Amino acid sequence: MKADPRWSGSIEQVLTTLAKKAISIRNPRELITEDDPASREAATVFCAALENPGQARRYLEPLLARLQGKPQLMDPVACFITARIDPWWGLNLLAEECLQRGMLRPVNPYHKAVMKAAGKLDVLADVASRLFQRFPSLESDTLDRVQARRQEGFPSALLVTQPKSGGVFIANRFADLYGMPGFYISLKEFPEDHVVEAKAALFGQGGAWTYGHLNASPENLDRLARAGIKKILVHLRDPRQTTLSWAHYMEEGAVARHGRRLYERIVSSDITPVSMLDAPFAEKLDWYAEHIFPRFMEWILGWIRVRDTDRRFDVRVMEFRQLKEQPLAYMQEAAAFFGVPCEINRVAAPRQGVANFRAGQMDEWRQAFNPGQIDRMTRQIPETIAAEAGWELPR
Repeated sequence: MKADPRWSGSIEQVLTTLAKKAISIRNPRELITEDDPASREAATVFCAALENPGQARRYLEPLLARLQGKPQLMDPVACFITARIDPWWGLNLLAEECLQRGMLRPVNPYHKAVMKAAGKLDVLADVASRLFQRFPSLESDTLDRVQARRQEGFPSALLVTQPKSGGVFIANRFADLYGMPGFYISLKEFPEDHVVEAKAALFGQGGAWTYGHLNASPENLDRLARAGIKKILVHLRDPRQTTLSWAHYMEEGAVARHGRRLYERIVSSDITPVSMLDAPFAEKLDWYAEHIFPRFMEWILGWIRVRDTDRRFDVRVMEFRQLKEQPLAYMQEAAAFFGVPCEINRVAAPRQGVANFRAGQMDEWRQAFNPGQIDRMTRQIPETIAAEAGWELPR
């Protein structure tokens, strides 16, 4: 690929800025607003690629030639190609740039945000799987520790936890108490997550724990089964409380972590729409009760169905109250379930402000939500599940 002399060095930063805009813009012609001739020319390239995706390579390859070996400039352009033109082409560009730096990160949060906005997380999971197969040495430190534990007879421990339920605390205890390394096998997204099959296959051989909010989709279940993973610990918490905790989590950290402009353009999606960012917290709570609570219920019901009907798996359902009130008994039961060859006699209870543990209250939702919101959520909880989990159902 030869560089086109029309692209001057001074325009490279302009190109990447336009790429970021082009990820989410609805009318491609809106890009052509710059007075500077070079900027107008660059905007015209992106506009042409968006309006004629079949000819996108012809328009974009001169630009890509100028950005080779400059990963910080290539990154947003590749993300634009991933989200709007061709996901495989874009992700391969991202991977090549990362490999040149010796830093392969197929689940980079920014790249995930782009793919999530484009509805292509399944493609990202497949790319991550292929890249791990090709370059496993990039995680060699972790793999060496996994191999050592496997040789000592340690199993694999798949911890599937409801968001905002103490999952980080549980995973950390497997690391601290049992000396087991963590090895992630999914994109770690919610409400839609995807198993990275090549990593799951290695994890299924034993020697590590993995933690996440994996949903019980048919594709995920098939990939887990093919990996030989049978035992799954599913950790639940009252979904009314997790809805409240999620609201605080988004309110206190999500925008700050990603930056408001990126959040508004890509990250928000259907988890928290841009229109809600500046709304009063009480108004946000109503939105979460209406839109996020059903997601938690769908997640819970999915794993209960797997436990009750899918004979490929041995699913143990545990609940937040036991973790909070009897952490030693909880960890002992979890270890026994997986067959971890260790004995423990002491576990410190979760503490506020440690490992994403905000407050750990069981019934804070009673004071935070109004009666109408409580009734709306409570009616969606099956009595059988509430009775099993110990969740009260005020009627």
